[in-house]
Amino acid sequence: MRKRGSRQKDSARLHFHSLVFLLILEDNKIFHQTRELVGAEDATKLSTSFLIKALAFRCLSLFSQQFNASLLFLLLFQGTLALVLYTLVTRQVGVPSGAQAAQKLATTTASLRGISTDLRPPFGHRTSAAAAAMSTETLRPVQKVVQGQKMMEGAGVRICRTVGTGALRNLDPFLMLDEMRLPASQATAGFPAHPHRGFETCSIMFSGKMEHQDSAGNKGVIEDGGVQWMTAGRGIIHSEMPKVTSGDLWGFQLWLNLPAKDKMVKPRYQDYQAKDIPVVDKDGARVRVMAGESSGVTGPIVLRNPGLLLDVTLAKGASFAQLINAGWNAFVYVCDGGGKVSGTKAQREQALVLGEGGHVSASSEEAGGMRFLLFGGRPIGEPIVQHGPFVMNTQEEIFKAFRDYQSGNFQNPNDDVWAAA
Repeated sequence: MRKRGSRQKDSARLHFHSLVFLLILEDNKIFHQTRELVGAEDATKLSTSFLIKALAFRCLSLFSQQFNASLLFLLLFQGTLALVLYTLVTRQVGVPSGAQAAQKLATTTASLRGISTDLRPPFGHRTSAAAAAMSTETLRPVQKVVQGQKMMEGAGVRICRTVGTGALRNLDPFLMLDEMRLPASQATAGFPAHPHRGFETCSIMFSGKMEHQDSAGNKGVIEDGGVQWMTAGRGIIHSEMPKVTSGDLWGFQLWLNLPAKDKMVKPRYQDYQAKDIPVVDKDGARVRVMAGESSGVTGPIVLRNPGLLLDVTLAKGASFAQLINAGWNAFVYVCDGGGKVSGTKAQREQALVLGEGGHVSASSEEAGGMRFLLFGGRPIGEPIVQHGPFVMNTQEEIFKAFRDYQSGNFQNPNDDVWAAA
């Protein structure tokens, strides 16, 4: 009759063999999924891990008398292979697909061990300085691609909207992005007088001229290549009308939220023409820095909430990379041509929302290259209550905005909109 301890040891060995066998099966599934993602040649490179795993299984007899040591060896070995697999796959197909593959492996392994998983890149034990350095090396993947939707705005001007649609309601602090691109003769009705409160707008003109004028008589013209940053604050009633009737009008308007502490500040305009915007030209990449910093160059727009605004044009074969602060939300809008953004195919009238990471990359192999706007900003993290041109934190504040507008107590004519608050 066999002793109880001997039966327990045999049972433990059986479970151990089963664990190894199941892990090998799971790796085999991941291998075939990886082959579909990166192709047979690159996937074959990964097969080495499976051969090593089989070798480890055959060497099991060496540890048969020391079950605990064997189990520890296997778990360490499994963790190493998972890390190698994660690294190789992410280099080929990007973080999202690589993470999905690694998560499958981790979930199967953990279910056998009786624990839950939430796999993340292995940066947890780095020092804060090392983690910060690593974050700048990490590519921000494209999390979502939003195709622009055509609609009419103002007094009947056709625009293309991405942010601010059902597909992407907002991306804190960004509330809306519209592109206007049409013959000037089709936009003569423009955007007559309308109110704003509680947020900021950024109007960018690639071609054509637009005049903005408010109810207090302040006005200015944005010409080819110019940009206007308007802080609506506690209230502005203004119009935006084309100043040309021939040629093309091509421009954009971005809406950005303001934190509660700034929603009722004095309104302000910042107008900059093309000559006022610094340009960085390097290896086929032309970057106009409107706000924030790129390649050591700082844009002229003064921001209340930290952010980044770049106009990037890539020639065929050119590439571009830009650091984006950790924790910021960011997206790319493709204005013309096509190419790749962080490895994802991008084309005209698309907004590509970027995930977490340290930088974004872009390239183009198309004959006409690619032109895009890059927006980045620190999230405000406050409730957003929006009704048309009013963006506040509560419904009561929206009601007050309507009462002020209807009673004629909206824009203060004594506000100097050209001076900093």
